Amino acid sequence: MPDTLKIDIAQISPRPGDINHNLNTAMEYMEKSSAEGIKLVIFPEMYISGYSVIGSYSTEDFNKISVSMNDVLVNKLIRLCSRLDEYVIIGLPLRDTSDDKVYNAALFLGPDGIIGVHRKITLPDGNYRGQKFCEGKYFKPGRNISTFKTPIGAFGIFICYELFMPEIPRMLAVQGAEYLVCLAAGPMSQKKAFDMFLPVRAIENSAYLIFCNLPREGNMDFFGSSRILMPNGRILEQAAVGDEDRITGEINSTAVGKARLSYPNLRDRKALDFLNTD
Repeated sequence: MPDTLKIDIAQISPRPGDINHNLNTAMEYMEKSSAEGIKLVIFPEMYISGYSVIGSYSTEDFNKISVSMNDVLVNKLIRLCSRLDEYVIIGLPLRDTSDDKVYNAALFLGPDGIIGVHRKITLPDGNYRGQKFCEGKYFKPGRNISTFKTPIGAFGIFICYELFMPEIPRMLAVQGAEYLVCLAAGPMSQKKAFDMFLPVRAIENSAYLIFCNLPREGNMDFFGSSRILMPNGRILEQAAVGDEDRITGEINSTAVGKARLSYPNLRDRKALDFLNTD
């Protein structure tokens, strides 16, 4: 397992509802990144369909643009990962063929195929500081939290609003995640809150936090400002606010180990085991 990993954050706007266009754009992006020695490319929440399809489509039409795990789209991405020897984390509406339910999901693929999927657990549904969300109408909430241990490191993935649930990144870190990846469609109205919570989640879990947020999409004002935060909460790289951008950076598992010695939060949390939560 390499100590240092070169990653690419693709802060780019999808075309709402145009899955083929978004897929082709992502694949072209991955080709260019691979030529630069990038090992992992990360795209925002709901990139494959666009986030603004939520609420603007009927649930019937929305279901038509959702993607299953055995879809041609997924197979194309897997074949590309295999050819490039590259990894990708990408957001999409994922349909479960067993019950025909759709999840707001992040798919993690590598040269050997599907590594795993995270299905968003906490779905914003209602008004949040004047911003209306309706994810609960379109998605079923996920039920599992998993850390994915790969040849390039241990990754924990969560999605947007889950940043505000400290239990989720903490459980991933306890499972061994060195790199926490947050895909987001964070609106401009919430930027100050994200700016506060992102370094806190990195520090309290002594882990890198890799944040990939949508920029503007149609008439929706997402704030972009994707970033890579070190385990001490400092920003290693940061993208532009509001506009499409790209950032690359090197992350290092050795830095995680050193941080967990300097700030042994995960070790010392065992002192809380005596607490009665009944």
